[in-house]
Amino acid sequence: MIKKRIIAAFTGLAIAAMIVAPSPSSAITVAELQVQINALLAQLATLQAQLDGTDGGSSGGSGTFSCPGVTSFDRNLTNGSTGVDVKCLQMLLNSSTDTQLGSPGGAGSPGNETSYFGSITRSGVVKFQDKYAAEVLAPVGLTAGTGFFGPSTRSHANTMFGGLVVSPPPSGDGGDGGTTTPPVTTGPAGSLVVAVAGDTPSAATVPANATAAAYNVPAIKINFTAVGGPVTVASLKILRSGISQDAAIDDIKIFDEMGNQIGNSQSIGSSHKANFNNISFMIPANTTKSITVKISLSKFTTYSGNVIAIGIESVDDVVSDATSTSGSFALKGNHLTLTSSVTIGTATLYNGSLGTRNTTDLTVDPNDSDIRFTQVKITAGSAEGLTVKQITAVKNGTVSSSDLKNIRLVNDNTGETLATVNVLNSDGRAVFTNLNIVVIKGGNLELS
Repeated sequence: MIKKRIIAAFTGLAIAAMIVAPSPSSAITVAELQVQINALLAQLATLQAQLDGTDGGSSGGSGTFSCPGVTSFDRNLTNGSTGVDVKCLQMLLNSSTDTQLGSPGGAGSPGNETSYFGSITRSGVVKFQDKYAAEVLAPVGLTAGTGFFGPSTRSHANTMFGGLVVSPPPSGDGGDGGTTTPPVTTGPAGSLVVAVAGDTPSAATVPANATAAAYNVPAIKINFTAVGGPVTVASLKILRSGISQDAAIDDIKIFDEMGNQIGNSQSIGSSHKANFNNISFMIPANTTKSITVKISLSKFTTYSGNVIAIGIESVDDVVSDATSTSGSFALKGNHLTLTSSVTIGTATLYNGSLGTRNTTDLTVDPNDSDIRFTQVKITAGSAEGLTVKQITAVKNGTVSSSDLKNIRLVNDNTGETLATVNVLNSDGRAVFTNLNIVVIKGGNLELS
């Protein structure tokens, strides 16, 4: 009988502990202003096309619908997506009264389309999917719209303006149930513009108690905009600056818009930089992708009074396949001031009461199901309660990621399944987001 060893561990515990003092938001950058100008120019072109009578009003897939600069939907779209194709999707939804977005004059409504995919767009996609259920939902085994603009929805939408038809996948294999697949892009790489995001974290005071160090503190949000073609970023160097010591930071992590960690955590080297090599994230043509850089403070020493800034020092610290890279270097986030005078809540992690899996290998038959890989017990301190927002389970051992299906996060206190991930991501992680589990002060939570 074939046996495989599987070891799993919980990492990336995101906890809401306290609210820090805000400061005025950063001013908009030149790069971000240019992106907005380009979006306004595209909207003007759209309105002109409508005045000329060239913009389609088809709701039946007659092939007369058109969008400036878009010939087909060639990538999946979901909450947080941005780009000209999002605006084109909103125009398509607004071309029929039963899928129109928002109230007249409101964001996303006819003539007020935007390049951001939010809750309004998602509701319109649900209406579209329900309207064309036979063409969109039935092929992937669904009966109700999900709001995820995936392959089968794109395939039918493309027929409405003569674009390329993307064949829908079989049920359960990246269909429109919500599992994202890599965006489809063609053509040569474009140029890359790097800028501090307008909604980058504000300056803040961060507790630096060595016995209750702060983890995954957001330090800077950076926008990467691909112009003219798709761009893939392969390496980043993140600089620590300010009146502080490198030792005040245990490690640095980077996360995408969905809260998924990109690559592994890195420590700061002799050049005051954390090197993220062998990573890969792609920005589709004429869209912007944001990453958030987070820091975890020293667990052993209190560096009260240190003032930390995180950023990217030079264009050479961004390695990609772009034809050129530009930005207002050095990019720098707002200051984080460390203090030991703040008492906050704490979260202590232990092995769960059902037994530890980190000292004994768990050997199972490949056909087994409903296997508990590991359990963690989270106890809130006596100062205040906490909220568990995200849990990441990391696959280790010799098993292939493709051998693991339907990874569930279970609240052992109640027996409730909190979330399910169909397959591991490319880094071998199962990321459970938007949990919002409240643990009262002095209370505990056990998760498997």
